[in-house]
Amino acid sequence: MKAELIQVVREELTARGEARVVDDGARVPAPEPSAQSLVAQQESYQVIDAAARARRWTNEDRDALRRAFVEMAPNQRIEVMRRFSTSLNGKKIDLQTQGAPF
Repeated sequence: MKAELIQVVREELTARGEARVVDDGARVPAPEPSAQSLVAQQESYQVIDAAARARRWTNEDRDALRRAFVEMAPNQRIEVMRRFSTSLNGKKIDLQTQGAPF
């Protein structure tokens, strides 16, 4: 039972791009993000910042974010979504999309 639980936790952490757990309980940090994923993350931040300056989130903004997400690691996506939600909750962005905002 314990081995099965360890395997499930290991798989979940790996799927999320977080640190891997080895058998002795030590944590191994996630690999460094690729240059391509870092560029995608920066582009996402630029889209969010530009939308905040314009005070609106459009279908084009949503589509740009979706394209960038493909290149990012899961932990980078989380950081981008944190920045987006902070802008949205801080009323810096007005949603003007048709359908989902991202």
